[in-house]
Amino acid sequence: MDPPTALPGEDSRTPTTPTREVPTARMARTYVPPRRRRSRSPAIRCTSASRRSLSLVIAIAVIALLIAALSLWVSARGELRDRRRDTRVVKVTCLPGFVPQPPPGTPSKIISVRAVNQGHRPVEIRSVQFVATTGVLFWPSKVAGDELPKLIGDGESVNVHFDRDAIEQAAAQEGFRLAHAAAYDADANAYAAPYPS
Repeated sequence: MDPPTALPGEDSRTPTTPTREVPTARMARTYVPPRRRRSRSPAIRCTSASRRSLSLVIAIAVIALLIAALSLWVSARGELRDRRRDTRVVKVTCLPGFVPQPPPGTPSKIISVRAVNQGHRPVEIRSVQFVATTGVLFWPSKVAGDELPKLIGDGESVNVHFDRDAIEQAAAQEGFRLAHAAAYDADANAYAAPYPS
């Protein structure tokens, strides 16, 4: 059998064999990116920090207000206590009395005026007078009781007794009606009580 002869332009040393190009099938793949751990963005972190800072500021402001209110209350209480100590508080009572067997020269009907110091500051009672409805003062002589002026401390009192008939007769002669009895201190402050009807 004769060997194959090469065609013009072909190399007789390499036999030519027919080749067929087979297409390769490629599988379609969908790219899935790897899941990343979600982290808070700087904006979210800043917002949380701002909220914490705002809460802290509010808490500090509330505590400061409470401290200021407590300080104000303590100061006001101390000032009120000092004012009470400096304020003169005298309670006066004017009551009728009767002496069953009075000694000679002593009336049987009396008016007792009592002044009690209810404050912390001492008070000096200088005089006791009777005031009519028109403002006229009657200053009768006492028939018994403490000597005036008298300094009374906290809880101490002054007791002075007057002739009731003499006081009422003097007021009737002048055409006046007695309104109250008043005890006067060294600063001319009057502490009054209604006259018994």
